[in-house]
Amino acid sequence: ELPSRLKACFAQAVSAGTDLQQIVNRGGPVFVELSKSVLHASFCRKEPSFDDLVGPLAPKPELLAFLEALYDEKRIYRKQIGEFIRLLLGSAAWKLAFREAKSFLERLPDELKEAVMSDGRPALLNATTEERGLGDS
Repeated sequence: ELPSRLKACFAQAVSAGTDLQQIVNRGGPVFVELSKSVLHASFCRKEPSFDDLVGPLAPKPELLAFLEALYDEKRIYRKQIGEFIRLLLGSAAWKLAFREAKSFLERLPDELKEAVMSDGRPALLNATTEERGLGDS
């Protein structure tokens, strides 16, 4: 079930923390599983909504610390982390958390900073099913 998978992936990322050894050894695979589960949640067509699924996930500061450490230590994941952030910005709670993470926000590319600070939702999350490539063919 998606909510339990999200919680489990979130817990793994939080437990990896910011420890350099953990980030180097486990950070990539943990991030990949977490991003897959969040992406799956973003494509859910039923209740609960994306915001209902990811908004309550906590502790947010610890996950942001994990993302920041992974962003710094594993350059290969930077683009994926950017896309992951764009997904999470579909949640008002996560948008606020990113706005409050000033040190991480400063290191992000300008377009991501703008997405975090904007009042709109990221384009992917506003897309119709067909625009996402999920329409019936």
